[in-house]
Amino acid sequence: MLIGEYVIIDHIPMLPAILKRILLAMKEYFQLQIKMSNRKLTEFGLPPFLAYTLLPICFIGLSAYLFTKTEFAGYFYILIALGIFSKLTDIKRNEFLRSCFAQKDYLKLRLLENLTIAFPFALFLVYKQSFVFIPILLVLAE
Repeated sequence: MLIGEYVIIDHIPMLPAILKRILLAMKEYFQLQIKMSNRKLTEFGLPPFLAYTLLPICFIGLSAYLFTKTEFAGYFYILIALGIFSKLTDIKRNEFLRSCFAQKDYLKLRLLENLTIAFPFALFLVYKQSFVFIPILLVLAE
């Protein structure tokens, strides 16, 4: 629904005003997350553009390496994803999100965050034809 800085949702007349406000709030939240990530990367001494370029390359490389080294790679893959999901469950962070969003919107936001994390894992599992692990991954993302 978003393209660059332009918000397409403003041009959809069928969306109620409240839904537009919720989507805009979520957009602002994710923009803030990107700004904070960029700041942390810069403080670490890594330009964000370089980090965002290397991240998928490293992810694919490490994933391929894991799947060549062990027959239990699918299980390890799920554990790695679960570890990343657990980083998003910080109590103070979630209390802040609950105070900013209504319960229904909070749940949508958390689901969107988790699915964003699960998506690259699921894509690689499809590539490796490890279809049995994809439903497990998606259930854990909820």
